This record gives sequence, structure tokens and C-alpha cells, in this order.
Amino acid sequence: MNKFIDDIGEQLNEIALNGFIDDQCGSVSEYPNTWTGLILDSGIEDNQYAIVQEDDQGFFDYRIFKTAAAAQKKFNDIQKHTLKAENYIDDHFEIVHIK
Repeated sequence: MNKFIDDIGEQLNEIALNGFIDDQCGSVSEYPNTWTGLILDSGIEDNQYAIVQEDDQGFFDYRIFKTAAAAQKKFNDIQKHTLKAENYIDDHFEIVHIK
């Protein structure tokens, strides 16, 4: 079973894995268990601006934008909500280490 919807998704994943992202937030190993990356120059014709996401189950998804500004705006919204979720956990739950 392929974790990519299509060839564009596979190409965007390769770009992200090679570190060619402009910004990132979240983590697959920490709440909210989703990593998000912003790509503002993918080099893929008609798919230059993208947001890619991977969850803790390894599922990969992406969204293409017509402009860099639109992609950046959406990423900023996602980043704000991710930080809000992380701060909620930090403020409301005590971390207990079991030895």
C-alpha cells in the first residue's frame, strides 16, 4: 500500500525529506501528532506552493496553493493552532515519568 495519493504527493514528500522546506511546525511524536511543512518553491510545475503534512500513522497529505502568500497565510493559521494545542497540554497536564 502506497502512502501517497499521487506522484505529486510523492515528489513533495521527497522535497520535505531532503530538507527543502521553508518552515515547519508540529511533530508526529508529540501532540497534536502531526508534522506540517511549508514549501514555497517546490520546483514542480503548477505546484510551486504547498503545505505538506504527515501524521503519527505515517499518512502523508498535501495542499497546493496558487500563490506563496496564500500558502504562507494558511501555514501561519496551522502553526497558531498547533502552538495553542501544545500550550494547552503543557498548561493542563502534569508529565509523570515512570521508572
